[in-house]
Amino acid sequence: MNKRICYTLAGNLSVVVPCPIERLVSRIVWGDGRVSGMVVESAIWVSIAKLLGRSSMPTELMVMVGETDDEFAARIQAKDVPAGATGVRIIDVADLPNDRYFRNAWADNGTAIRIPITGARGVHKQRLMERRDAVMPKLRDKIEAAEDAGDAVLLVSLKAKRAALRNIATKINTDLSAINTLAGIKAYAPTEITEQE
Repeated sequence: MNKRICYTLAGNLSVVVPCPIERLVSRIVWGDGRVSGMVVESAIWVSIAKLLGRSSMPTELMVMVGETDDEFAARIQAKDVPAGATGVRIIDVADLPNDRYFRNAWADNGTAIRIPITGARGVHKQRLMERRDAVMPKLRDKIEAAEDAGDAVLLVSLKAKRAALRNIATKINTDLSAINTLAGIKAYAPTEITEQE
């Protein structure tokens, strides 16, 4: 299935991937040539196959005849898209950005799913702050070790690094605001974080 359903709700873009098991099937032609028929969800066919001892039903299956991709997506859209959603439409998988790194920044302008630079900066900043949070305990351990060893020079250096990490958000904002490409944003990482990883 190469269709996706997209909509915006409360300012957030959602992309629904219809579950293939929910597709309506009118006829199944088994691997041994027998034909079963009536309109049911694929999930029911799987259950029936298991009851009949056909645990490997999907691999024995030759043909499932039923809804087209467009019909299937339209039915799932009507069933699953919440009330109040705007910009509801069915799109092809090829219309989605290939790189999911900035997934939380995706926006729909009505004709294409795009990645706004401001949103990409926000997503990357959040990930950098998570990386910063992950290195803070390591730095704290180094500070404690320097205190225990009585190494005053190393202690001053480590405390300065900790202060720089605590105030890194401003530096990240400034640096990211000067980068205007998605590749540049994704590649950016301040040395204050990378040297502690």
